[in-house]
Amino acid sequence: MTRVRTHHSEDAEATEAIARSLAADLKPGDVVALHGDLGAGKTRFVRGLAAGLGHPERLVSSPTFVIVNEYAHAGARCPVVHIDAYRLAGPDDADSFDLEGLLRSGAVVAVEWPERLGDRMPAPAVRVTIEHAGESARRIVIEMASVGPACRACGSPIAPGAATFPFCSPRCRIADLGKWFNAEYRVTRDLKDTDLEAG
Repeated sequence: MTRVRTHHSEDAEATEAIARSLAADLKPGDVVALHGDLGAGKTRFVRGLAAGLGHPERLVSSPTFVIVNEYAHAGARCPVVHIDAYRLAGPDDADSFDLEGLLRSGAVVAVEWPERLGDRMPAPAVRVTIEHAGESARRIVIEMASVGPACRACGSPIAPGAATFPFCSPRCRIADLGKWFNAEYRVTRDLKDTDLEAG
């Protein structure tokens, strides 16, 4: 199951804010594939992603010429590996920077121009497509693979053993309860005595 979210960004700052919000859903080892034309804002998105994971965003720069930048700030939730595959001639060029090792490093790995890695590119946890929607505006589509159950209130992934299951947080549990109080949910059949006995 894939969750799709579409955002409209008016400027680079809004793009970074959308990425910071996405960072809350990421875990070490996740791969984020970034698609978009030159100048679409892929590096700005990675800057926001890194900031959301606890890295100083001012340190994030485009790795176009060095191919890989790694960020491992002491206070961050996990490291970030930023790969720009634009200048690669083909998938075999991935050997020059140990793609396999980076993918196993426990970092969130963000890849610009992932199509240039061909079959060396693993299935991403998140696919981000950034499209021009004006001079500085962007349309950002985030497709997130969902493994396992999703929160009944917001759709975020949730571990079956979580204390708040089937919700991802106390906030979502209360939001769901509020929908019952506001009559947004309805029981579609008459209740029977056995329903009440079952609790």
